[in-house]
Amino acid sequence: MRLAILEFETHSHLLYLWEELLKDVKELDYKFFITSAIAQHISEIPLNKKQIIKIDNISENIHELMSYDVVIFNTLHRNFDKFTSIFIHGNVLLLVHNSNFYFHSIAPQWKYLRKVKNINLIYYYLKIIFREKIYQTKDIINKAWGYGYLNANVAFNNKREGIHNFVIPLHYNSFFSLLKNTYEIKIVIPGNVSCNRRNYSLIFDLILKIRPQEKLRFIFLGKPEGHRMIQKLEKLKKSILHPNVKIEYYTQRIPQDDFIKQMQQAHFVLCPILKETQFYLQPEIYGKTKASGNEGDCIYYGKIGIFPDYYKIQNWTCLYYKNKNNLCTILENLTYEKYIYYHQELSDKIEIFTKENSKKKLLNLIKNVKTA
Repeated sequence: MRLAILEFETHSHLLYLWEELLKDVKELDYKFFITSAIAQHISEIPLNKKQIIKIDNISENIHELMSYDVVIFNTLHRNFDKFTSIFIHGNVLLLVHNSNFYFHSIAPQWKYLRKVKNINLIYYYLKIIFREKIYQTKDIINKAWGYGYLNANVAFNNKREGIHNFVIPLHYNSFFSLLKNTYEIKIVIPGNVSCNRRNYSLIFDLILKIRPQEKLRFIFLGKPEGHRMIQKLEKLKKSILHPNVKIEYYTQRIPQDDFIKQMQQAHFVLCPILKETQFYLQPEIYGKTKASGNEGDCIYYGKIGIFPDYYKIQNWTCLYYKNKNNLCTILENLTYEKYIYYHQELSDKIEIFTKENSKKKLLNLIKNVKTA
């Protein structure tokens, strides 16, 4: 079976997961079709497994792409009209990252433009709306054979009669170990330190307020967005905190080795995602129309997540909070004994997310598309 995986935009990190799950499958001949910009981010994937193409000259590759048994769009947010013949040809599976934008929007909601502070981003939005006409051309994706989601609840929320909807099992567990008692609970917050999609104002307020039973170290595991955010982190660190509270942060992009080490040493992963965000001037709701990358972080590194209660992860152990006071109570009562308890609870579920199980589910899904 021949499989083409296309990525031209924003989710190149997922290509590593595809590669890891597919690389030892003898009956599958797969290739990544990418732009030169994407190629810079996936240098570890073998050269014979990727082919660089130009979007402006995509017509030169259409015949080759249509020769594959299954075509998977890892990301498709624009240039929809260039892929019309592929969608009509069939056996196309599209990963849905923003379902409101894909399926429910018929025009941009200009009120969201007021929330965009970056002038370059405003120009970009206007360009793709008026010059590339993304709202007039995106109906082509309705011709896809099926749609894939990275969160089970998002998949269920977008279930429609007669439509093939799937959970794409790209997330698998790679690290799972009981940490020794260092008399300090490490809580990492992965992702760029920005208030666009995460409620850092909530976290800053809580760090100033909480009085935990045991020592807590909060690690902001992402590059701060702008000088103002760095100043806020510096001010927080210089503030008078409870003796059991420490913080740690980075000012630049985090080296991958450091990120891996910090994730492996963490007891909990705190994910203060906002309920509502936006994509191309459309509202998106985490847990209903959009998945969070922090879900994959928890699964890959085998960590107990701390999420708002509107974002659920099926078959995984998480602590869910309803509001600020609820999260405060959770953090103040974290102990090593409770960590052991939650870790044991998670160990009963980890088998679902082994690499081998994820690989079997993914192959079955691809075969299902092939026989459509």
